[in-house]
Amino acid sequence: MDKTWIEVGARMSNAYLDGVELFLNFAYTNKSETSQIYCPCVKCANRVYKSRKDVNKHLQMFSILKTYKIWDHHGELYSVREPMVFDDNSIESDVRDDMCEMVREGLCHTPFSQSTRRSMAINMYIQLMQIQKNLKLFQTYKTLAEAFNYKPNLHNCNMDPILHVTNCLTTTKIIHR
Repeated sequence: MDKTWIEVGARMSNAYLDGVELFLNFAYTNKSETSQIYCPCVKCANRVYKSRKDVNKHLQMFSILKTYKIWDHHGELYSVREPMVFDDNSIESDVRDDMCEMVREGLCHTPFSQSTRRSMAINMYIQLMQIQKNLKLFQTYKTLAEAFNYKPNLHNCNMDPILHVTNCLTTTKIIHR
């Protein structure tokens, strides 16, 4: 299903308005026209039930969430995709921003209290920072291994000289299990 309309900046353009109609038809596929659905506009962020007419109005006034590409709140199922392959320069600010937006969006849809969501957000942030540190460690390890044309010894990580140097160069140890 074509969702390029989500990225269209002009909310009154034919492409955007056709996309809104496509979305509403999809969302109401198995519902009566009088049913209410989550409103995916930027203001409501899939947290508020609205009528078809009101969702249409909100999507025109406020725009749809740019990150709402899989309409899981409206019956779309996740599909199996090719795994993401990152090159050395792929962890940039826009990727981090997208990750933060997904975490924020996910937390907004949980049935937990504000303080619980805040606590969950802090824990997720700490975990994301640890992932980022591990990515930097991996990149350091990879760079050193390439510089010395070294093939890692996967059978005995304790005797891996590049891993030892990487651990010495960083404050966080790489842990092998």
